[in-house]
Parts: sequence; C-alpha cells; structure tokens
Amino acid sequence: MLFLLDSSAILNRFDFSFAEGNEYFMPPKAMDECRDFRSRNLVEAALQSGLLKAHAPLEASLRKASALAAAKNVEVSEADLEVCATALDLRAEGRIFTVLTDDFTLQSLLQALKLPYQGVFRGEIRGKPGKKAPNPGN
Repeated sequence: MLFLLDSSAILNRFDFSFAEGNEYFMPPKAMDECRDFRSRNLVEAALQSGLLKAHAPLEASLRKASALAAAKNVEVSEADLEVCATALDLRAEGRIFTVLTDDFTLQSLLQALKLPYQGVFRGEIRGKPGKKAPNPGN
C-alpha cells in the first residue's frame, strides 16, 4: 500500500510507524514541519532506511492545488499545498494511494479533487464517514 503523508500523520499519531511492505511518500515542506525530537528522528530514520521517500510535486500540480485553494477561499500552508499537489501527481501516474492527514482544510481540498484520504487521530471532515485510520505500520 502507498501512503502519502502530511506531517499531521506523524505529529498527531504518537504510535505511528513505518512498516516494511508499504511505501511512504512525503513532500519536503511536510517533512520540514516535523520539528520535535520524536517526529524528526522518525522521519530521518525512515528516509535513511528507504521506507520513506521525499516526493516534491510538479509545478503544474502546485498551480492546480493553489488555484483550488483560492477558488474555495481557504488558506493553506505551503506544506499542505505540496501534499495536495503530490496527490495529483500520484493520481496522474496511475498510482493507488491514500493520503493520511488530520488537517480538515487539506481534506476538503482532497475531497474536492476526489483524491483518497484518511484521518489519523482527529477523524475526517463532515460529509465523509469519520473513522480512525489504522496504523499503517501495524
């Protein structure tokens, strides 16, 4: 299974772990949000072991994500735009994936683009059944 991670997947889920057999992608700006000791070490160890791959989105996808955010009149961080844009890239590549995020604004963008996502700890936005995502590392 391929998981695209927002920083909230790691920050909000204390027992988050990277499991062999799964693929994990994370945009660079989302990685930069993992600043505390636990999350930074988890990300760095996963990068070094090859379990996590940095995936910077294409500029065209970033423009599309930014345009959607502007059209919905929502403010999102650069990291969230990178997650959304990377999801667009993965879909264009024909990849089957799930975005893991607790960010409701990001979830609303993903939902508008019909991109798959799961909440991690806080659940999901209204309009989609709320459920706690299983730990992809277990």
